Amino acid sequence: MAIPNYLMDWANNGFSNVCYAFSDLNGDNAPELIIGCKDAQANTQAFDIWSYVNNAPVRVAYSWERSIMRVCAGGYLYERGSGGFQDWMITVSTLSAYPTGIGDAWTDYANGFNGRTDNLNVVEKLGMESGTYVKIDAQGNKTAITAEQFQTENQTIEQQYPADNSIEWIPLVS
Repeated sequence: MAIPNYLMDWANNGFSNVCYAFSDLNGDNAPELIIGCKDAQANTQAFDIWSYVNNAPVRVAYSWERSIMRVCAGGYLYERGSGGFQDWMITVSTLSAYPTGIGDAWTDYANGFNGRTDNLNVVEKLGMESGTYVKIDAQGNKTAITAEQFQTENQTIEQQYPADNSIEWIPLVS
């Protein structure tokens, strides 16, 4: 299946290979299929995550244009994306133990952080809305923060949720 969100020139954008991995992200003892790629620095970004729903494979999370998603230690997903110059977000979430179908963090953010728990359970969320930095809590309450507060919060998130280096990524084409 083609990767629908990334119609890119792979040779010229720094990504060296498309790869896949299996990891039980939601603790249900069935590993999810993660499709991603490695960039020039050997960092892996996830594009699509597939799980089993009613004994059938279902795409449960994806990274979209102008975003990155990485699988972090402990089954967390870190996603950073942009909806434009003054609208973007950073989200840390976990995959629901009972995913129902496709989901993504940006849709949740665009819908005002409506507590979407069909697939992704949001743990941390920072962003910018119409040029204002915001922190969003688990109930969806938004608090305006300064650029300095944003930097501090973002550094904390980066340190608390490192990439899961134990996952074995397999090249899709060798």
